[in-house]
Amino acid sequence: MSTLTKFIAEENKLRTPDYMKNIEDERFLAELNDLLSGYDYWVRNPDENRIPNVYVFGLPRSGTTLVYQALINSLDAIWPTNLMARFWEAPIVGIKLSRMLGLYDVDVSYKSAFGVTKGVQEPHEFGYFWMKWLNYTNVTIQDRGHEDSIDWDAFGEISRAMRNEARKPIVFKNMLYALHLEKFAQVERNAVFIYCRRDLADVAVSIHNTRMKRYGDARKWWSYKTPDYHEVRKLDPVGQIVRQVKTGHDIFEGWLKNPELASRIYTVHYDQINRDMPSVLRSLNEKHNIGIKMNPAWDFSPVTHKGKELYERFASELNHA
Repeated sequence: MSTLTKFIAEENKLRTPDYMKNIEDERFLAELNDLLSGYDYWVRNPDENRIPNVYVFGLPRSGTTLVYQALINSLDAIWPTNLMARFWEAPIVGIKLSRMLGLYDVDVSYKSAFGVTKGVQEPHEFGYFWMKWLNYTNVTIQDRGHEDSIDWDAFGEISRAMRNEARKPIVFKNMLYALHLEKFAQVERNAVFIYCRRDLADVAVSIHNTRMKRYGDARKWWSYKTPDYHEVRKLDPVGQIVRQVKTGHDIFEGWLKNPELASRIYTVHYDQINRDMPSVLRSLNEKHNIGIKMNPAWDFSPVTHKGKELYERFASELNHA
């Protein structure tokens, strides 16, 4: 069993039936990727494309998926479709197939379940790709020393190959690259980064609700793990989530203290996303001039936290964290 298949199998044990993956299907895809990885190299487009990519990041449940979908529908760009995501070791093959099937010629929906979308053309977080190229075997936050284990030259090469094949910007959404944003931005020199912020107590309540929905138990961990996970998991669910949220928040806010990096980050708040997405996109385009074409078909329903008592408890704990 590969490291990736093992990771999926362990995650599956926690999930309710509605969210389980088929392990045999995952094993088939892993073997297919192994077979295609060499071929992927030989079909790369040698023509240089200098158009910058766009990278969305933020805490889970902070509006990243909605911003991701809105950008896709507003830019002449490509994205990791649910089809392309099946070719994490052969992304050029995935781009070619997505283009040939016309998947980049349609608008995507504004539907998702905890960041997961349905439909072959819908956007994917491309998690296996980022795990491979950033050398992760799970989603535990690593210290800065981990960056020495990443083959940044190899990543830069595959990133250029995808851009060359795309001939357009590529829009991504994931958290792993945002954990190493300073180094990542040195490799992706022209990239634009979009940071989604949300009230931390709202994020915490939403993570709590996601645990219940996905696993049926608030004690079961969802999303990224803290470096001291083995100690934090001994806390009650509120304590766990507070440490999880605070750890990710501190990392992301830390990038804004680097003036050069901060100048490439466009920060948007969840309340802005809910209230007026067109203004968010217009402002983004004015700052970074990435070619947004305003789409008149906006249909966003405001989303707020659920459970005043739980919100207030998280807010209190976060204030003292």
